[in-house]
Amino acid sequence: EGGPADTAGLRPDDIVLQVDETPIENMSIYEAIALILGPAGTEVHLTILREGEEPLEVTVTRDQIDIPEVESELFPEGNGYVRKFDFITDATAKLASAIEELLAQDAKGLILDLRGNPGGYLHESVLTAGLFLPSESVVLIERTNEEEVILRPADYRSPDPITAGTPVVVLVNGGSASASEIVAGALQDHGRAVLIGEQTFGKGSV
Repeated sequence: EGGPADTAGLRPDDIVLQVDETPIENMSIYEAIALILGPAGTEVHLTILREGEEPLEVTVTRDQIDIPEVESELFPEGNGYVRKFDFITDATAKLASAIEELLAQDAKGLILDLRGNPGGYLHESVLTAGLFLPSESVVLIERTNEEEVILRPADYRSPDPITAGTPVVVLVNGGSASASEIVAGALQDHGRAVLIGEQTFGKGSV
């Protein structure tokens, strides 16, 4: 939100057909990204296909994008809201700090927003699940032709959950992928949280 694409009026599900004068239909994602990236302050012209409309041209002014890791808020009715943007290094520690601050304000319930969260490190997803589940809970089972690996928060020295007894809702959408799906699925399977939203991305690499 508030980034170059948002400011230019681009929307989720817009399809990029052309970058400046170069069609990208037969390019790899990396080749296309290389054309779109550039120095902050310069412009790039994107030809966009949007459902129900004729192709349109959008001018985006490039800028450095700083993605916040966690946002939190206590809603007036007493529920705590925390949004997680990814699962990079120290993601769980920052999420835990935000949740503890909300609980210190007597939040009676928690809303964990994983919409648009593309994931990140597997171990961070297991640790995040450990904020809500007992450390011995099974978060993920990886099966291959050679072996089966069961991952629990305890495997990463996760402490006891910090949200015991607090009702939890997890928000998901089509942009919730990978580590987000692991956390949401584990909390749902253990009956610890209710999922609200849309079908998630469906990443199958883990």
